[in-house]
Amino acid sequence: MTLKRCFIAAVLATASSVVAIPVDAAAVEQYPGSASTSLVQQNFDDRTLLDTWQNEQGTFSTWGSAPDAAINITETIADPTADGNSALARRHCRPPHAECDKKNTASLQVCKMLVGSLEDSRKNEWIHKSPQDYCLQSDRGKCCVSWRTPITSTVRISELAVAGNMLLRECHDGRGKISGRVLNAEIGEFCSVQCLSNRPRRC
Repeated sequence: MTLKRCFIAAVLATASSVVAIPVDAAAVEQYPGSASTSLVQQNFDDRTLLDTWQNEQGTFSTWGSAPDAAINITETIADPTADGNSALARRHCRPPHAECDKKNTASLQVCKMLVGSLEDSRKNEWIHKSPQDYCLQSDRGKCCVSWRTPITSTVRISELAVAGNMLLRECHDGRGKISGRVLNAEIGEFCSVQCLSNRPRRC
């Protein structure tokens, strides 16, 4: 056998022995810049993409529950039995406190940009009456701020920054990741649960 044929045979033998290595989903989430899926292209069972826009920080998106995809012109009436909707709940909102989590962790840096954007560039915009999610994705990762309770009064988006900043202070893991929620977060006249995580799925 000639030297050339020996070389070709060796290459073929090496190629046939290569084993495909499965992708570790946790590793992909931990290092989202390596193989992350665009947030706006993902499907979430109970969420619908309502709006998306871009600037130098990355891609912003707004999500709502599936029925909210239809335009609703008439004012909705608050359900007095819903969490945070009763007059009693509005008058007696307990002090807010943060609960940190290790699941669905988001990029701390991206969360800082998102909360800053809600606090500054969108401070004069209004919150939609039903719960929505505001998300930001960049090459550093992704982050979403979500809340649980329907809001029946006029509230500025910047009010979401109060609980958002509490989570930024108390729930970062020291490794650039964050996930958690604030119980008794005040949004307008209502007590709610507000979250920071890597997905638009309420809390």
